[in-house]
Amino acid sequence: MTKRVVRPDIQFLRMVAVLMVTLFHFWPTLLPGGFAGVDVFFVISGYLISSSLIKSVRSEAGLNLARFWSGRVRRLLPAAIVVSTLAFIALFALVNPAQRISSIQHFIPSFLYFENIQLQFDSVDYFADPNPSIYQHYWSLSVEEQFYLIWPIVLLLTWRAFKSLGKLRAVIVAASAVSFCYGLYLTFANPAAAYFNSFSRAWEFGVGAVLATLVFKKQLRFARVISLAGLALIGASMFLIDQTSHFPGYLALVPALGTVLVIASNANGWLKSVYAFKPFQFLGDISYSLYLWHWPVVVILTYWLAKHPSNLQLVIALGIAVLLSWLTKRFIEDPIRFNHKLATGKSSLTFKWLGASVVAIIAVAALGGSYNTGVIEQRQRDLKKQLSDNAGYCLGAESLQNFGRSCQPVPENLRIPSDYQLVSQIFPEIQDLKCRADTFEKVVRVCDFGDKNSNIEIALVGDSHAAPWFSAIRSVVLKNRWHLVTYYKSACALAPGMRTDTAPGKAASCEWWNHQVMKKLESTKTDIVIVGYGELTLNLVQKPGETRLETQTSSLSQMLGSLEASGKTVIAIRDTPVPGPKLASCLTEHSQNPKKCDMKKSDVLKPVDAMELASRQYPSVILADFTNYFCLSQICPALIGGIYPYRDDDHVLSNYADTVAPVWSKLLVKATEARASTAR
Repeated sequence: MTKRVVRPDIQFLRMVAVLMVTLFHFWPTLLPGGFAGVDVFFVISGYLISSSLIKSVRSEAGLNLARFWSGRVRRLLPAAIVVSTLAFIALFALVNPAQRISSIQHFIPSFLYFENIQLQFDSVDYFADPNPSIYQHYWSLSVEEQFYLIWPIVLLLTWRAFKSLGKLRAVIVAASAVSFCYGLYLTFANPAAAYFNSFSRAWEFGVGAVLATLVFKKQLRFARVISLAGLALIGASMFLIDQTSHFPGYLALVPALGTVLVIASNANGWLKSVYAFKPFQFLGDISYSLYLWHWPVVVILTYWLAKHPSNLQLVIALGIAVLLSWLTKRFIEDPIRFNHKLATGKSSLTFKWLGASVVAIIAVAALGGSYNTGVIEQRQRDLKKQLSDNAGYCLGAESLQNFGRSCQPVPENLRIPSDYQLVSQIFPEIQDLKCRADTFEKVVRVCDFGDKNSNIEIALVGDSHAAPWFSAIRSVVLKNRWHLVTYYKSACALAPGMRTDTAPGKAASCEWWNHQVMKKLESTKTDIVIVGYGELTLNLVQKPGETRLETQTSSLSQMLGSLEASGKTVIAIRDTPVPGPKLASCLTEHSQNPKKCDMKKSDVLKPVDAMELASRQYPSVILADFTNYFCLSQICPALIGGIYPYRDDDHVLSNYADTVAPVWSKLLVKATEARASTAR
């Protein structure tokens, strides 16, 4: 089978698209709208595939669906299998077990091309996933494959019904318009889902397909100007669109129409020479493999380093990705794609090979997942054993405050966990229990623990700054045979008022969640409400002349007042110190001497806290202020009593929070006594 020659301008567009996405993933601030490169790819795919399909359906032989699909399998699957499998191996060689979980879970969805559906199901935010899968970028390939599966059938049936290119074009335009309108709706209703949804993206393929139905007898007038205008639109999308934009929505028209203009103009002369520049054509030629390789390379590097790579490291990583892409193109893509026996033989041969690959991949994923689960469980046992073996010491908060127990001073060399790199992956147990509503989800997830028949029901409510206290609170609840319910949503504190968060859908989701949770709390038998918040994410619309602190205090005060008015006893948690992004890199460098990473108290702890100010307005509200369990008079240590107090730049480590359980016991006893006193 001979290799097809791709037009220089289309190859150039492929190069632009893959560089947009790659540079965005490597340097997000350098190219804030680089993710729109995917939209360029979609239009190109719609044009090229539809051109081939329309030619086939109009021919005497007609469209052979089995041969078309087998061709797609040979074109896309070999490279995808090689890259995903090698990345899987690298994952186990270089990455922490807990950080492997999402990638293992997404290995099969990526290979079977339903990764976009899986990401929607998981409610992943493409721009803010803290623990991304190395296969997350397969979402766009999944959208394409779903298009390749359905589109040939649509074209074939439409052509058989009308036998008219004009009517075929009208059907494509109508379908694309419906898809575009649905995309507009979903972008504002559920932006995280809209980003990955196949039908909300279908119109971009449709735009390319419409272009494929148009036959230009001669080159367009001002072709070079039109082509340059198209490039300008694509360029504008790189810088004028960013993560806060309502995307895809109507903004996706910018890169999509830019791509249409470049393809339609088919410019010649000096511009064609620019497009045909060999380095551009080389990058366009390896664009598919580069798209496959760049994401696992940068994600695995980041996991391995346990911090964001330096610019030099990123440049080296980019070079490695390009080299791997060329090798994949040279020795995997082309030999299989243009294999004469596979191309001219029965399509069943390709599908048999596909079936064997599916079985092998499922087996690899199952074995890898089983092994990884075993490693994680063993590490959890090791961590518990480490805590148990050192229980005689005044661990964590107990080293700063006397809890009335006889314990020994902590040895200088004690580190729990022993490997600091594990700290970032010790998530609050409440998160592992699937009790969290994601940032963009309009859902209230309620989990309950303890004795449901107890006379005392306690609710823990808040965002990720409330979550680390769950384990300590639950231990007290279980000991006293009380009942605990949780209301947890990422980046959303229980505080009324309009949000100013610019990420599409985030503000509306949080406002909705607040309203629903307050209704539930006020209408249930809950006796005690523990409410925590993160100051950094409580972004509220400020009134003229009002400071951020005043706005936050007013909102939290309103929330506390509403809970009290509904008869609840409230424990309000003052926000904890925020160490910032430098702590992790410092501890990585000075793991043997963490004192070098101690922080000035004035740098990491706000002298005045909105929750504290709000609670002062209600004498019966119990303030949970844990400052003295994190900080001394002048500093906040980076290692306290042998335990690292922070999981990352602003979250408390749950293992450290557990050492404050005696304080929670006193707080909850105080709350129940106050409750009983009020009842009398």
